[in-house]
Amino acid sequence: MSEWSSKFCGSITDGHVHMGPISSEGRILAIREACGIDKIGLVSIQDPRTGMGLPQSLYMKAKHPDVFYVFAGLNHGAKLSDGKVVTRSLSDQLDDFVGMGCDGIKMIEGKPTSRQIMDIPVTDGYFADYWAHVEELGLPIVWHVNDPEEFWKPETLPAWARERNWGYGPDDVQKETLYAEVDEVLEKHPDLSIIFAHFYFLSADPGRCPKRDALRRGGRGTGEASRAQHHLRTLLLPLSRSATGEPLLRCTPPCRLRSHPRHRDALQHVSRCRRNA
Repeated sequence: MSEWSSKFCGSITDGHVHMGPISSEGRILAIREACGIDKIGLVSIQDPRTGMGLPQSLYMKAKHPDVFYVFAGLNHGAKLSDGKVVTRSLSDQLDDFVGMGCDGIKMIEGKPTSRQIMDIPVTDGYFADYWAHVEELGLPIVWHVNDPEEFWKPETLPAWARERNWGYGPDDVQKETLYAEVDEVLEKHPDLSIIFAHFYFLSADPGRCPKRDALRRGGRGTGEASRAQHHLRTLLLPLSRSATGEPLLRCTPPCRLRSHPRHRDALQHVSRCRRNA
């Protein structure tokens, strides 16, 4: 690894790291040390064929509890197999994740490739109990929604994306459809704590991104005000902390995990959050 050091004087949390096999433990720790990273959030999408994705992340947290947070991906095996594979309901999976000590949820349901595999919008009744329960628990969600707009045009699709089959056409779900579905979810569940990965893929349209003061208005709200508060969270992580140690984003409304029967092993960040400040 070449010589490199962080110029940032505060505490750094990398909230979006994909864990490979357990053998990559040393590489991740070496990168953390070289970059001066304090905490790491492991986003753990589960492979419906092998079940891999979450176990190695839990291993990292168990071995390095002061370093790693785990965001668990949902298991849609039952839906994808038409019931041939038995899995817990999405709502029950949340309780299982909390009991395992997971710190939040990683959703890939919003990337067009996911809709190619399971063409069910997040507004479908299949997700209804899940949204209600994750809102009740106060679990933060790292959510991948959409992809860069150039992925929908063959002439602008990057070679590296083409190699991964990340090119889309008129028969695939469109960007505005995905954004509209997210808006509907946020309207129904205004207390969700969402971290939109990759700046919500709005970097090519910065005028669409709300101003910082939108988040400070507070309240549940509806329409543009409510969406602005959620969209702005692409910039901030609930687990991130400033150089003074203060959380950059407070839990609003208060985290509900204290009432969960298996809260003791879950979401260590809750004790560090200022509630309803």
